[in-house]
Amino acid sequence: MKNKHDKYIYSKNFDNDYIIFCLCIDDILILVTFLDAIQGIKDSLSLNFDMKDLGLADMTLGMKIFRTPNGIALSHSHSIERMLHNLISITPNLFLHPMILQFF
Repeated sequence: MKNKHDKYIYSKNFDNDYIIFCLCIDDILILVTFLDAIQGIKDSLSLNFDMKDLGLADMTLGMKIFRTPNGIALSHSHSIERMLHNLISITPNLFLHPMILQFF
């Protein structure tokens, strides 16, 4: 079923099991609640497309993916650290000067 809010996300519900299929340019991210579904999806797609399995995703859309006993968690900390590193390299003295705050 196509997502009405994002045309590149598809989902399918099988009783209590879900498949979420995300397309991003030339990458596909498959999220499932039952692992047997992944191989079936990959086999079906490989009949029509040249595919390369990159294994488990550790990052998507600038977010780090963490696997926990309760599922997955997403974090933007990697992107924020990279932005701060780039900012400091562009303006190295930015954080060296003390700030004087005045309240009126």
